[in-house]
Amino acid sequence: ELIATLKPMVDKGVSEPLTQFNPYIMLFYAYQGIEMYSEAESLLPAVRAAYAGQQGIDQIIGQLRAELDANRVAAVPHAPSPENKPPTKQGK
Repeated sequence: ELIATLKPMVDKGVSEPLTQFNPYIMLFYAYQGIEMYSEAESLLPAVRAAYAGQQGIDQIIGQLRAELDANRVAAVPHAPSPENKPPTKQGK
């Protein structure tokens, strides 16, 4: 529901201050929250273009990308390590 509301706003382009309540940022986190990482990443060039004149935009984009990468890695299921595997039953 949030994505359906924010996506058209972002598609039209917004010029609101780049805060946590900015439609780009809210949509980025909404995508990330439902593990739509490609969609979240595709917003970053649009944010950079829309706020190209803002001081520190490259650092902001870098921080968002780092968060995205960390969440993407955390979402990948990992095989259990030998010490975390349940004990096997020995045959008689």
